[in-house]
Amino acid sequence: MPQVAKLCQLLKRSIPSAKIIIGGSHATARPEDTLERTGADYVVKGDGRSAIISIMSGVPKEGIIEYSFINRNQS
Repeated sequence: MPQVAKLCQLLKRSIPSAKIIIGGSHATARPEDTLERTGADYVVKGDGRSAIISIMSGVPKEGIIEYSFINRNQS
């Protein structure tokens, strides 16, 4: 997880407007922990194909059940 957090920080510094989406077994089991420790914007839980497509398409978060997010005062 420390390497993922470093990568997220690097991406945010390089491209501040980037939205970071993380998936995988740890993210699925502990989404809040993953968001807090990495600084990612979204965690996709389980098979995240449909959630990622929905996020990238601008579907309102209330319409997506396969992900968690953290509000960092961003739209």
